[in-house]
Amino acid sequence: MSDSDSGPEFVDYDDIRHGAKFIYVKDNPFVALQPPDDTFERWNKLSVSLKKKAAQLMHVSAFWYHILLCRENHNTTRWAVQVGFLDSNVSNDLSLKRLHRIEILEAILRAMEKGCLLEDQTRHMIWISNTFNLHVLEVLDDAICWLEQTGEPRIKQQVQELGPRGNCFAALQLIFAEYARYTQAMGVSKKTCMRELAQGPCQWFIEKSEEMKAKGNDQFQKKKYDAAVKYYSKAIKYHPENHIIYGNRALCYIRSEKYLKAVGDGKRATLIQPEWAKGHYRYCEAMFLLGEHKRAMAANEWAQTLCKADPEGMKDLLQQHAKFNIEMEESKWLREEESKVGRPNKTAAKKVSSKRTESTTRADTTESRKQTTKSASKVEPSTKSTAPENKFSGVKVESLTQPVKAEGGAHSQDNAEGPKETKRQMADKKSSKSEHVASEKPKGKSRNQYSKTILGSSRDPTVRDALVSAVQDAHTALADQRYRNAEQAFSQALVILETSTPKELGLSALDQVVLIYGHASALLEMGQPEELAEAQRDFEKIITFEERKFQCLVFYGIGKVYQKENRFPVALQQFSDSMQMVKKKITPGKLTWPTTKVIVEETKLDYFKELLEESIEICKFPPKPDAICRHQNCIVHSKMEIYFTDPDFKGFIRVVCCQSCKVEYHISCWKKLKATAFSDKNEKDFLQEICFTPECRGRICHIKIYGPTGLVKCEFVSSASIEKPTGTAKLRVNQKCSSLKKLKSKEDRKLRRKQHRQDASLTMQYKNDQMPLENRETIIIEQKDLSPTWLSYGDRVLLQISESKDLFRDQSHSISVLMKNLKPWMDMDRIKRSELGMSYAGRQPETLGDVVELLLERKNRVWARIFIHSLSGCLDTSPMLHD
Repeated sequence: MSDSDSGPEFVDYDDIRHGAKFIYVKDNPFVALQPPDDTFERWNKLSVSLKKKAAQLMHVSAFWYHILLCRENHNTTRWAVQVGFLDSNVSNDLSLKRLHRIEILEAILRAMEKGCLLEDQTRHMIWISNTFNLHVLEVLDDAICWLEQTGEPRIKQQVQELGPRGNCFAALQLIFAEYARYTQAMGVSKKTCMRELAQGPCQWFIEKSEEMKAKGNDQFQKKKYDAAVKYYSKAIKYHPENHIIYGNRALCYIRSEKYLKAVGDGKRATLIQPEWAKGHYRYCEAMFLLGEHKRAMAANEWAQTLCKADPEGMKDLLQQHAKFNIEMEESKWLREEESKVGRPNKTAAKKVSSKRTESTTRADTTESRKQTTKSASKVEPSTKSTAPENKFSGVKVESLTQPVKAEGGAHSQDNAEGPKETKRQMADKKSSKSEHVASEKPKGKSRNQYSKTILGSSRDPTVRDALVSAVQDAHTALADQRYRNAEQAFSQALVILETSTPKELGLSALDQVVLIYGHASALLEMGQPEELAEAQRDFEKIITFEERKFQCLVFYGIGKVYQKENRFPVALQQFSDSMQMVKKKITPGKLTWPTTKVIVEETKLDYFKELLEESIEICKFPPKPDAICRHQNCIVHSKMEIYFTDPDFKGFIRVVCCQSCKVEYHISCWKKLKATAFSDKNEKDFLQEICFTPECRGRICHIKIYGPTGLVKCEFVSSASIEKPTGTAKLRVNQKCSSLKKLKSKEDRKLRRKQHRQDASLTMQYKNDQMPLENRETIIIEQKDLSPTWLSYGDRVLLQISESKDLFRDQSHSISVLMKNLKPWMDMDRIKRSELGMSYAGRQPETLGDVVELLLERKNRVWARIFIHSLSGCLDTSPMLHD
């Protein structure tokens, strides 16, 4: 439309940008876009890839953000409710009906994107948008015709499915208006437009989102899917446009069997990032589990057209397509069988259900073992499977293994793209039970015979395909911790190798060694005595292949066998040998399971080192045994220590005496002891007998017999009171500390106490120094007024002698005893004075008064105490002096 066209009058305004003009129709103004020719020229010069990228960003920011990601009171949200893309209660989850409407909107936006790649189509699209704004109902036919010219399949029928013409008009009016604004903005300034379209939340919101996502990953790893969903939902609130978080939450919903919610999140992830194969994989998986098989197949086929640039994603989608075909054929066969028999075939139904559950688990967990080269911030639970690529969607691929029992989930992985799945137990107990029924072995047949029977009845066309399928099922079951299934599948693969040479199957001798190792690993994890013995034979068989660099794994495997048997000293030797080989770099390097690209976890050097270090630590410091057999000839069992976790645990007996002695025996050793030494006496008869411990004089008062379950099977307690024998009391000897470490600690404590006292003294001195001079003088004056004599002598004994010196002068008894005791100290004082060059008055006291004068003159505290001590021993001392 131009200014010369007939119709409403256009009025130019200076504040209308990019050629937009107000149009007045019946006093109702609206904005019409009239871009100049240079805007169209700049738009046409943009590359196709840039246009597609900008269109995808516009779809998210203008439509999906307000419709599916962050529903709020927005014009687009209200429009979606009015047209029927959303329910009136926008907080509700997507229903299948609304999901179909969303797919129609998605198809319309794809058609708009295709049409805007051409210049003439773009001009026509803007004209249609302006005509929509004029509320001309006839423009609806022009809009549908324009959409058909883009080549989008069934676009006319899909638009008509929106309902009456008025509803279709309202839907297309907003879509064309948004595309017209976007096209002109890109033609005016592509940099500004791209910056605005790509604008996301601030850095703080992104960091909070990553924090919540990490917490969700941790909960996912712990199989707490409800808690993981809560954290993922919080992460989405902070960053609603992160498609990876929707993929994570979709996988949690699948694990929780909330398939409709998983479908909604899978669709959101694919709308935000249409070329993300994992999002399509989870969307199709949830749709299939929901029972919408045809829609799941159609979505898978459409995803293959979008994800051609991702070879790994294409491989997984093709495998998923083949899996869907198999299960749909089985469902069809089941319905035919029911129609023939006239009643439901419950066994077959359970079989189909169990296979579906197992295949879902396999697809969700195998990819978690693969290493990723993507950024660490893009983390999500992975659902890829690494089965060989099936290029024909119609080919029937039947698994060689029949599941026995769903035992758990995904093996832990390093550098995976999502929360690391450690274990995953199947939720459907009925499926688990049916797997067991469907996989019962014919009695009287060995494992190999049973595998050959299944192999003979397989519908796989070639032996190579049978081997590929067996290896795929084997390593997947091993990763899922379904060890019995893995053992069966590895057995079948080894049977196939026995029927033909590895070269004929395109394998090497090392591939055969890897298969034997996998079989032994599955047996090892089963943990029963027979399986452990067979696993040890497999590991020893690998030695005969003379694969020198593989021996470190053999030592590790044999060590794990011994560790499972709780024979820790023997296991430690094997682990140490393996660690020595690793330190000398005699390792096989990274190996993959034959016919696949999945790496054997134990061949990753860092991971293998961690396993060895952990095992060595356990063997160096083993757990305390639950009992120790005291039989002198305990040769029936491999060790004297008894653990409840022993694979061959049969129970034990514990005999306790009144002195708290505990004597324990294996059940077999106890029976042997009773037969040889006690004539098969009953256990109850041992009560009140002498304790079995040498040099113990106690009596047996308590006997416990533990059964194979680890619980007390039988218990005997003496009813008569047994007095503990009394003996001579043992002397307690305080032993001196002999530890250098303790002695050093003691000396350190002494030094710390001494330092503390010095610090306290310095602190007090500092306080005294800081005290004002007037206060100190006042204290000194008070002290002089109170006790001047005390300040003179500084000792209470000398003070008492000074106060009683008049009494001493009146006494006239001999002082020879006093002088005899004081003479050594007086001689010592004379020597010290002569060494210091001081004169010494050598007068000798003659009376008791002279002695007192000498003491008060010298002010010697030691002399004063010797004087008092000697005076108290004299019998003729006056009683007044004693007082």
